[in-house]
Amino acid sequence: MSNGAGWSLYGDAATNPALDYAGTFDNQNFRLRTNSTAGIPPIGVTITAGATPGRVGVNTATTNEMMEVAGGILVNGGTPGNLPGNIRGVPGVLPGTTVHQGYMGAPINNWYQLENVFGERINQRWQYLSGGCNYPRPASLPNPDISNAPAADYVTIGTGPISVGSTIESPYATGWEDHKVQYLYRATELNAVMANFTVPAVSAICPTPEVIEGLAFNVDFAATYPMQNVEIKMVNTTATNLTAFITGPMTTVHTAATYTAVNGWNVHAFSTPFAWNGTGNVIVEYCFNNNDWAGGTSVRFDNTAYTSLFGSFCDACGGLFAPGTCYFASCPNNTPQAGPGVLCTGYSHTPGCQHFTGMSLGTCDGTFQWQGQQGSANRHPQIRFYCKVGSLVQTDSIADYMYTPHGVMVGTAAWASGVAPFAFQGPGTISAQNQVWGGNLLLSDHVFDSYYTGAVKEEDAQAARGYQHRSIDEMADFIANNRHLPTIQGRKAWEQQGGFILDDLNTQLWVTVEEQALHIKELNERMELLQKYLIEKRLAEMQR
Repeated sequence: MSNGAGWSLYGDAATNPALDYAGTFDNQNFRLRTNSTAGIPPIGVTITAGATPGRVGVNTATTNEMMEVAGGILVNGGTPGNLPGNIRGVPGVLPGTTVHQGYMGAPINNWYQLENVFGERINQRWQYLSGGCNYPRPASLPNPDISNAPAADYVTIGTGPISVGSTIESPYATGWEDHKVQYLYRATELNAVMANFTVPAVSAICPTPEVIEGLAFNVDFAATYPMQNVEIKMVNTTATNLTAFITGPMTTVHTAATYTAVNGWNVHAFSTPFAWNGTGNVIVEYCFNNNDWAGGTSVRFDNTAYTSLFGSFCDACGGLFAPGTCYFASCPNNTPQAGPGVLCTGYSHTPGCQHFTGMSLGTCDGTFQWQGQQGSANRHPQIRFYCKVGSLVQTDSIADYMYTPHGVMVGTAAWASGVAPFAFQGPGTISAQNQVWGGNLLLSDHVFDSYYTGAVKEEDAQAARGYQHRSIDEMADFIANNRHLPTIQGRKAWEQQGGFILDDLNTQLWVTVEEQALHIKELNERMELLQKYLIEKRLAEMQR
């Protein structure tokens, strides 16, 4: 394999990478192949020499780039680092699918999907969207697998400097059977991280997230004990401290028959997205209801300057029986026994997700009369919210059209966020910084041509169809009978057509202005005739 001592099949020692190599020392290609197979095209790997040295071809003798492959390339899994130009394959939105992401350099420094698989923009060229204005997920697709979401799709509140495994605080505290905890995150904390969702150039377009599609807690020690009947709820609130459970309607965003925590970020994708109002505080409730218990899981927490959690735990509690009367005739049965009977392990009178402030926390599950606990603390978990931010165009279906419940601002961000009358005018409006052009209907000069020559140009024939010039008296009669100008269609036509095409309305106004100019001309002619008549009449009277 070399002109010298040769290379050993079992490895070599004392080599010098600057001098020793496997390859050719003349200007010839170097080829690797198996089963002594050459073939046309060549089978194997070729490193080129000649005019394009160092290029690599796989199953091809043609190397138009630094690497050319005759066949497919499988890109799967992550990459060792976030380097601009990297490509990786990750699980897609639909089960069993894979999508490809490319890593973009500064100033974005995030992974973005390469394929336009949603069909939201038909025949669309690839385009670069700044910051977090990403393509929304169509409502017709299932909930996303956000476990592999790029950093552009989530924000993290807190740094998690402390590890907390106490039952009353950790969401995954399985040291007791029944557990419920609520966490408060103030708007100041949310706004601080949501501002990172966009770059300044598009902050006016995407100021805040519209919906949260999942959350995650950061675990540093998982007990690997399953939680049953898991529920996560959220609500916007004006409360600034948690000294008791918040009651009232909450949005159930996630449920699971069972869940087992793992080390690292534990992602919970929502079945019902949660809409943060952009200004209020947010409460996150996590609860489960087990029939047994084991050691708890430690989660990363941040201390807060306010009371930011309230929790409750117990075993089969709820106050149905007095202390010392936890026996049953059979399980379950709501009749307490005065003497020894059956101790029903795991029988919960008030499940964890139904805990309320001030309830009885006496245990009745076979461990016999342990006492649960309720309380608050000035800390809450480090948390990630997986967000969908506002975008210029929000689609709602896979189709060849787009609609938006927002206003469309065509121009720069500074102009769009300026003062009236240039600022955002509300949902369903369109504003343009420069001009709005229309080209479907050409403005026509048929009014003057038909008036002066009785004929119109060929290019105006269609626009002039049905047009007739009315005298001032005829126009007055038309208005009296129809309640609109003869040259502008009225309310009935508007309602039948569902409004007017902008170009069509401009043409009607154009014709109306020309028609009114002719009426001014006719009125001026009448005035001149009347003036001439009065002068002649006055002169005749003076001559008498």
